[in-house]
Amino acid sequence: MDSIKSYYNLCIEIDNLEEYIQNLEREIYAIRRLMEPGRTYISLDKLVTRFNNVENALAVLYSVLEDKKETRKKIIKNIRKLKGIDYKVVYLRDIKNMPLKKIAEKLGYSEIYIKEISARNKRII
Repeated sequence: MDSIKSYYNLCIEIDNLEEYIQNLEREIYAIRRLMEPGRTYISLDKLVTRFNNVENALAVLYSVLEDKKETRKKIIKNIRKLKGIDYKVVYLRDIKNMPLKKIAEKLGYSEIYIKEISARNKRII
């Protein structure tokens, strides 16, 4: 997968994971409330099993999220090392998800030149 798709998708995956984690955290809160005396309409065994399953899933998701955020930081760090036209092309391509043709138009260069710069810098990302 090229860097355009992987950085863009990485950011979407991070957003989705954060939302999913929030939903599971709300579920943990709801299960805890159901476990309070006098509030249980579901078997306590089923609640405990679900609680443990959700906690285990959260532990895995926290780890995955941390790894993805670390990868995103590394990509951004590598992009910031670039200078001039290289920085502009990679920033517009990877962070702004702009197609190379639009980048060429925006920066006033030929599309072939922008493709060369893009190809040269894919290895950096």
